[in-house]
Amino acid sequence: MVRSIVVVALTLAISVSAMNLPRSSSQGQPRTADRSSEAASVFGTTSDNPNFFDMPKELCIVPKYSSEAGIDHGEEPKPLTTQQALDLCPQATRIAVCDH
Repeated sequence: MVRSIVVVALTLAISVSAMNLPRSSSQGQPRTADRSSEAASVFGTTSDNPNFFDMPKELCIVPKYSSEAGIDHGEEPKPLTTQQALDLCPQATRIAVCDH
């Protein structure tokens, strides 16, 4: 009996302490960005391969250069812009840029 009371008390204490964890008020919130800036500087990078062809609804990984996305075929590779990344991932909740 005493053991079960201790277990319940510990469970409640852990639950209450987890509820009081400080969070950033901006965490998970949309933010404004210059849509002509490089997507990598706005969204961050990952070593995972692009998956934007699948139209993901959660994490969408876009290529680093617009030519790799079939957008621009110029002489010099141009970094993908924030707007281009948003256009490639219209349903995604998060976007990251492939860094290779």
